[in-house]
Amino acid sequence: MPSSIISHQAPALLIKLKYPKKIDGTAICLSTIVPDFNLFFGAIFSYQVRSISHSLLGLIIWTLPFTILTTI
Repeated sequence: MPSSIISHQAPALLIKLKYPKKIDGTAICLSTIVPDFNLFFGAIFSYQVRSISHSLLGLIIWTLPFTILTTI
């Protein structure tokens, strides 16, 4: 599995380059890492968060709130 630090951010940064005034660079880079936070929270949660974080519903209930919190 590729590292989420570089491989996930490369396409996001291309979007930032295409729309420099509409896209916040910090938020889009953090949003590419947030779905993989389940690796860090695996020891805390007793259930698997990956099935939630990598779904369309997870985009709304997991990725969006954590991206806003980490961007602030």
